Amino acid sequence: MVLAVALTALLVVAPAHLAGVRRAVTPASEAGPLLEADVVHVDDGDTVDVRIGGRDERVRYAGIDAPEIAHGPTPGTRGGREAASANAALVAGRHVTLEVAAQPRDRYGRLLAYVWRDGVMVNAELVRLGWARVMTIPPNTRYRQVLQTLQSEAQRAGRGLWALGGAGLSVGTRQSPHARSARWRRGPPARSSAASPPRSRAHAIARGRR
Repeated sequence: MVLAVALTALLVVAPAHLAGVRRAVTPASEAGPLLEADVVHVDDGDTVDVRIGGRDERVRYAGIDAPEIAHGPTPGTRGGREAASANAALVAGRHVTLEVAAQPRDRYGRLLAYVWRDGVMVNAELVRLGWARVMTIPPNTRYRQVLQTLQSEAQRAGRGLWALGGAGLSVGTRQSPHARSARWRRGPPARSSAASPPRSRAHAIARGRR
């Protein structure tokens, strides 16, 4: 049984472009494995390449979807370049913590994670700014409720893509009917000895692309 942990009473001062973001504490048992990483490339609005202990991984942000940018012969979607720029402003060249999702890989082999920088979940920040929409696919529904709330706020305020009429985005989401309530912004929970997957497993996982 998970013990309730009180939300922190203090606001955490974030960098200027993240001002006003609140950090809360969530029981560590509700979080996935934690991996420390450095962002080496921003692919688009919801995908980055990171370096973890000398190996590279492609990471797809769990719980959200951003419009596409052009990849080779595949054309991009309206708003895709702006979403990629917003993502780059948050994480390019930065050290981040990856909270691995319940289902850790997608069909392309990409690592699925909630990406934290300076106590801010980047996935949620992109939704709040209006550059991504909610797309929670079971079993990765950990922050569904808060992401939906942020999306509604962005729509009402006409931020980002919603100022373009939601260009590049479909409002519908894929959600678990039994998804747990999510908690708002927090720093990732303290690392435990069981936080990281075994090294042999990590090396066996291949990177994937869209």
